[in-house]
Amino acid sequence: MDGLMIDTERLHHESFKAVLEEYGITPEPNKQGVIHISGISAEDNWGRFKQQYGLEESTDILTRKKNDLHYTFLKEKVVAMPGLLKLLRELHANDYEIAVASSSIRSHIDLVIKTLGISEYFGAIVSGDEVARCKPAPDIFLKAASKLGVARRECVVFEDAMNGMKAANAAGMYVVVVPNSFTVHEDFSSADRITSSLREINIGLLSSLRDPQGIV
Repeated sequence: MDGLMIDTERLHHESFKAVLEEYGITPEPNKQGVIHISGISAEDNWGRFKQQYGLEESTDILTRKKNDLHYTFLKEKVVAMPGLLKLLRELHANDYEIAVASSSIRSHIDLVIKTLGISEYFGAIVSGDEVARCKPAPDIFLKAASKLGVARRECVVFEDAMNGMKAANAAGMYVVVVPNSFTVHEDFSSADRITSSLREINIGLLSSLRDPQGIV
């Protein structure tokens, strides 16, 4: 969801940054201009920050503060990525089973889906707080496939970050990567396809995944 369906990387950055500043820490952005790692859970990011800055507050408290801020940002600034709504309509019209599998917490996912008015398209939702291990472990995608009743090799994962791609690889699923401006530098060499936008994904591209020589 984050960074693929909606442009939220900057919102994650701002919510992490605000909490750190509350503890007197001024975090340094990376080359992409954000302080967090895309595609992993808030808890895992806080583990990094605690080690990096010697922060002693509990991860649960830090995560709750960050999630509360992020929820407020989402309510104000949720916008669908270009091509998302058209792609969902096309997949739905062609009888594809669709799930959201996101490291975000369920309340954030529900807010985004409700705000965009796209709940009718999804047969399953899996959030980061429903699995023991978040990306790059495959748990979240395997659970989504199980909820849909679809074999793993019949699944195509759309991802924007390397950790998500690795999770899809580990799950034994096809993966189409749509990098955003914060993840475009990452190594996506093990993706089945790389596109610059959701607008480039269509039924023909998905059908070609079964043929290594497929040309779209």
